[in-house]
Amino acid sequence: MRMIALLAMVLSFNVLAVEFSHTDFGNDGFSRHYYSCDFAEAALEGHLEALGATQIDVSCSGGIESWGVFPVTLQARFDLPNATRENHTRATALRLKASSRFNEACFFHTKLLNKLLKVTSNVEVNSRSAHCVDNRSRWSYSVTVFE
Repeated sequence: MRMIALLAMVLSFNVLAVEFSHTDFGNDGFSRHYYSCDFAEAALEGHLEALGATQIDVSCSGGIESWGVFPVTLQARFDLPNATRENHTRATALRLKASSRFNEACFFHTKLLNKLLKVTSNVEVNSRSAHCVDNRSRWSYSVTVFE
């Protein structure tokens, strides 16, 4: 029994609990874009899973509603591996990019990822190509995820 308690305590130090908040007003240059909460939640969850997050809890308010259109506000709580380039057991090269799964919403994804990558200490950005001319523009981030 003591071994299980000790193992649980050691494992709890190997993750960081993170709270994240992001609001997208949809103002992008000369364009205005609207998103549903379903789309925004799925996009954030997909990025978090790819970046090694666990215990993901995402909520959303605003977006496209039957009574109007509002800014999309995302709230998330999740755990990340407590790992860095200097202190990790595994590293995975990964490319996050526009695809039919993410509906290519260039402005939304690049703003979300730029903010999200600032709070993910277990991720190192190797390169990014995110020049949104319109919402259908291609974007990609090459990252290394440490675990």
